[in-house]
Amino acid sequence: MSSLDLVKLFDDAVQTLPTGDYSTGLSAIVRHVRAAIRHLERDQEDSDSCTDVIYRTNQAYEGSLKEAYRVLAAKDPSGLSPFQIEGYLETHSVVRPRVLTQLSRYRQDYRNPSTHDYKLDFDKDEALLAIVSVCGFALLLVNQISSRLASEAAQAKAVIPVRVSPRANLRSLGKKISEICLAFTKESHDVAFFEYEKGISQSLVNAGFDSEYIDSNDEGGLIWDVIVRRGRSYFGIDVRVSHHGGADMQTGGHLGFFMDANCSGALLIIRNPGIAEYTLFSGEVSEKEVFIICENDKDQINLLQKNIANFREVTK
Repeated sequence: MSSLDLVKLFDDAVQTLPTGDYSTGLSAIVRHVRAAIRHLERDQEDSDSCTDVIYRTNQAYEGSLKEAYRVLAAKDPSGLSPFQIEGYLETHSVVRPRVLTQLSRYRQDYRNPSTHDYKLDFDKDEALLAIVSVCGFALLLVNQISSRLASEAAQAKAVIPVRVSPRANLRSLGKKISEICLAFTKESHDVAFFEYEKGISQSLVNAGFDSEYIDSNDEGGLIWDVIVRRGRSYFGIDVRVSHHGGADMQTGGHLGFFMDANCSGALLIIRNPGIAEYTLFSGEVSEKEVFIICENDKDQINLLQKNIANFREVTK
């Protein structure tokens, strides 16, 4: 794939986003990348033209970081350095780790040397690699921006008023928690998996629950994807991807291995991205009530019935 192909993919992705504060900045990134390509095509034997490519890709790099920060952190990036923004994205698990690695690599290999060494020059191969690198991670960041916006839209549509007694324990709140997750899941068919789990947690926070997204990259962390806390007790949420008969279907019975004395119940979500129709079921695992959100698919239901006692439909 050529750099021009990547620019078109990036430009197309930007055009699909709804208009927002980030729109001008993203359009500027496209403009800087196209200018970089013109410099490269101008005279590939001229080292100055190749160096000019890097100056343009640097602008695209910093713009990508700032607009991603604007949306994913919901904060104004003005006054922050690329290093500071990278640090925030890393410590708050805002972008996928491999995307962050590519951002850091560009900063180290291109942005920092070209900024601090005025005698530095670049050849045509380095210039081309810089364009491809910037287009690649800019596209990935736009995809994550798109998914975050889709998640926020799904949260807004999935608002369920919840009145919870201060004395209510989590064991009695499992159905309400699951209904909120079901509402969000039905609206989130355009949300990427990385943002989906965070959206589940935020939907519960919006409803007044003490919910926490568990980063799977944290060593020694809980095995759940999302937990809801109340006092010393917690309600665990485990998210799986549906493969229509694959091994993930059979993990319902394995929830018992996740449960400790403080676990008051659990929700298993078997998600099929792109699908909007789901059903809420309940059952028992390790003598605790569990809820299941999945497609009402015959083969899938049969597998779950084998693993979960008293498996039954709660609500559509």
